[in-house]
Amino acid sequence: MSKQNSVFNNDDPVFVADALSNPNYSRISELFRQHNKSLVRFLATKLGSEEEAIEVAQDAYVRMLGLNDAGVESYLQAYLYRTALNLAIDRIRRRSTQARIIGILTEREHEQTSVVPSPEEIINAEQLLIELKQAINELPLNCRLAFCMVKFEHLEYAEIASKMNLSESMVRKYVSKALIHCRNRVDLNDE
Repeated sequence: MSKQNSVFNNDDPVFVADALSNPNYSRISELFRQHNKSLVRFLATKLGSEEEAIEVAQDAYVRMLGLNDAGVESYLQAYLYRTALNLAIDRIRRRSTQARIIGILTEREHEQTSVVPSPEEIINAEQLLIELKQAINELPLNCRLAFCMVKFEHLEYAEIASKMNLSESMVRKYVSKALIHCRNRVDLNDE
């Protein structure tokens, strides 16, 4: 029996027994026969898929069969449509959340793949590093020490001055001289 031709499609004998004992079962069956096609069309316009609409309609009928309140008989059709619409909205929200998550994951994946340098970029970076090491090694000792403490150890000028027994002004001059030398050396090798 397809979902489209039955009020419920459930092989659980306890569920079937409960559904059949529902005081509204005959009214729900009648609603199914009279309104299922229009309910599925209504849901298909909301969900954009007839297959999903059939599933949501089926879930709505199952929820209605779970009601054991004889007092709801007067508004079963409205309850059916409201329940189905709520289920459709939940499904749309889930779809939207899944799409956002997939978008975020795809974006992260793209970021990770785009960060990977090409072989040429790796070779260029390695060459630049070799040139910078040579330029730093060419510096006078105090100039080289001051520069390395600022750039690699991230020390403050005052702290370096204290360690090297120099004025802070002298440390700044050494670092400035080192930067100019390294820049000139790299620029010369680029030509």
